[in-house]
Amino acid sequence: MYKFMLMSVAVGGLLMLASSAVAEDKPVVLKGNDPVALVGGKEVKGSEAIFSDFGKFRYLFANAEDKKAFDAAPEKFAVQRDGNCVMMSSMPGDPNLYLVSEGKIYLAGSKGCAEGAKGHVEELIKEQDSRKKVAIMLFPGVQIIDYTGPFEVLGEAGYDVYTVAAKPGSLITNMGMEVTPKYTFDNCPQPDILVLPGGNVPQDAEPSDEQIAFVKKIAPKTQYTMSVCNGAFWLANSGLLDGKSATTFYGMLDDLKTKHPKINVIDDAKFADNGQYMCTAGLSSGIEGALHMVEKIDGAGAAKSVALNMEYNWQPNSGFARGAFADKNLRRVIGRTGFNLPDGTDVKTIDVGGDKDHWDKSWALTGKDLTQQALMQGIQKQLSEKWKLEKSESDGVESTTWSFSDDAGKAWKAVAVITPDTSDKTKFVFSIHLERA
Repeated sequence: MYKFMLMSVAVGGLLMLASSAVAEDKPVVLKGNDPVALVGGKEVKGSEAIFSDFGKFRYLFANAEDKKAFDAAPEKFAVQRDGNCVMMSSMPGDPNLYLVSEGKIYLAGSKGCAEGAKGHVEELIKEQDSRKKVAIMLFPGVQIIDYTGPFEVLGEAGYDVYTVAAKPGSLITNMGMEVTPKYTFDNCPQPDILVLPGGNVPQDAEPSDEQIAFVKKIAPKTQYTMSVCNGAFWLANSGLLDGKSATTFYGMLDDLKTKHPKINVIDDAKFADNGQYMCTAGLSSGIEGALHMVEKIDGAGAAKSVALNMEYNWQPNSGFARGAFADKNLRRVIGRTGFNLPDGTDVKTIDVGGDKDHWDKSWALTGKDLTQQALMQGIQKQLSEKWKLEKSESDGVESTTWSFSDDAGKAWKAVAVITPDTSDKTKFVFSIHLERA
């Protein structure tokens, strides 16, 4: 009997703890005031013994009749808009900051929001409901600035911006940021604008890829769809860029051109606007594309105001396009991994810069068994695969001069130089200069 009593007490204690845990999950809203009384224009404290859980919150009632009325029509008496801020719908409301307008209860996210919304609730609701809806697709390995840049711009413009992913729960970006998308592909509202960031994007996506299926379903129904960086491959692999112009991250322009010959790949602009579908170049180009989107929808003044509020030096006519710079000719010779140097060589970039007509880059090379002649021989072998050697000189400094033609058949020349560090035999400076002939 004694053991049975102990077990009963233990089980009862566990049930009480479980009940307490459930209660803690639902914060009491409206400062404990009865919502039915509030809708009726009165502030009446509710009792902790008479309550109902609905949505995110626990509601307290002054009497059983009010609880019965609430339970019969909770959408009438509960806080509206899923408990989000009346002024900033993407921001959770504070359970204790409430406003009653035309028989409905709303929450504010801060005291400032509460003050600003007084007397303007219905106007704010109408304005928010008419806002452009923007869905930003996230996925494991997404590039942070690719989605946060456009998020900031389009949010500043007053659009309703939200994130969506294939599965619920958090995911990890390419640099370790943990983020939880608001919607999944199954419950995402149809957006007016769809943003497709880059990052861990497969260049050869399978037809069964969840992201590709989502893009094929949602993008054709949007007013605008914009890719950022190598997010262009989401659109390309969906077949939505065939016959259209596109750009992407400068280091993948050739890949996009090779894998999708039906696309007109451009490298001399930060974005390619085809009307409904737009592709932006790498990383921060998503900010440029988003500002261009605001300009298309709301006018140049609105876009300029957004840029000013962000303290962003927006220069849409600057002509800057990373993909058009002269070093694309160098990348086509050395690839993404760089020059083939002896194992154990430490490589550090000293300086880099240029424009469409010339390029300069220099490296510090350090290695135990490096020699000036061996370095130049290896570099010369690699360059000779696509360039023509015009001259080679060796007089304390190893120097070679090269010629080649670009995509348009225009002539170029390049000079590669290796200079020893007179104070350290294991160190060398390697520089290369490219310019139009």
